Amino acid sequence: TVVTDRGSSNSQYFEVTNQVGTKTYKDKRGYEIRYGVHVSNVNAAAGSAIDLWLPGLSHALTQRHVESIVEPKPMWSDYKGLIRVHLTGFKPNGTYPVSVTDYFDRYAIETHIDPTKVRNSYDTERELYKVYTSPNKLVPSDNPAVQKIEQEVVRNQSNPYERARLLYDYVTQKMKYSASATGNDVVAALKTGSGDSYLLSLAYAALLRASGIPARPVAGVLVYGDKKTVNHYWDEFFVPDFGWVPVDPALGAGARYGDFPSRSDVADYYFGNLDNQHLTFTEGLVTVDKLLPKGKAIARPRAYSFQSVNEESSAGVASYDAVWDRVRVIDWW
Repeated sequence: TVVTDRGSSNSQYFEVTNQVGTKTYKDKRGYEIRYGVHVSNVNAAAGSAIDLWLPGLSHALTQRHVESIVEPKPMWSDYKGLIRVHLTGFKPNGTYPVSVTDYFDRYAIETHIDPTKVRNSYDTERELYKVYTSPNKLVPSDNPAVQKIEQEVVRNQSNPYERARLLYDYVTQKMKYSASATGNDVVAALKTGSGDSYLLSLAYAALLRASGIPARPVAGVLVYGDKKTVNHYWDEFFVPDFGWVPVDPALGAGARYGDFPSRSDVADYYFGNLDNQHLTFTEGLVTVDKLLPKGKAIARPRAYSFQSVNEESSAGVASYDAVWDRVRVIDWW
């Protein structure tokens, strides 16, 4: 659309092409989803508060026209993509439901890249490069075991796109997908050669960053069957002069949910492409600073988002229960 002070034009589909390759957005599907938290059994002094940080649905070219309804009204509707809901005034035996309902269009994305046109070097002074090649608590790219695997797999390959493919082949062929895998130890998963989508996505991101390729794990849900959902994790890596490229190592390694995916070329397809049944919440780790120095912060790993804090309670809150609902598809079209 073209937007001026006289309003917005009608929208027109187009593709942006360059020497490196193309991105195509197709197969639009509309969704209505709902998720939230139920807080109860609050034991707190007067004036105490609990803050909930709910992930907001990512706004991107793959997820457009997002309209959200948050109940109760949030204190902040978009802090680094998160929604802050502030609860106070607790009553004996009170329950405090929080819900988010989203309406949006989700598109599949297909990329076509000519590796011979990809530059071998990045602008290492760019903030994007510094952030997405640095290790953090989720992505241990500075671990010697990770760096050793990267060096053995990549060897003398200088092309970042080709390096990303070599590392993808390693993860999907040398690591066995296991839906029952637990824990957060990425290095252990690489050593044992087994992991679920959470561990495979973090392992791939760690190998990419160890190779000097900007990468970020992506958290969200996968929709399959008759509106069923499961928390799911995948990745994106950055190609010079092109942008972010989606990759799903778990599906490439053999993960199946019912009869999804039904493709015969899953390993090739999910390197560079993504269907319209991946719903994205966070891209990379969202760091939330504590609001209160004496407050208690709780992180909930393996949720449908990557964030450092999910809940924070003030010093006057002795205890409470919080149940995070799964993301549900109410309708699709």
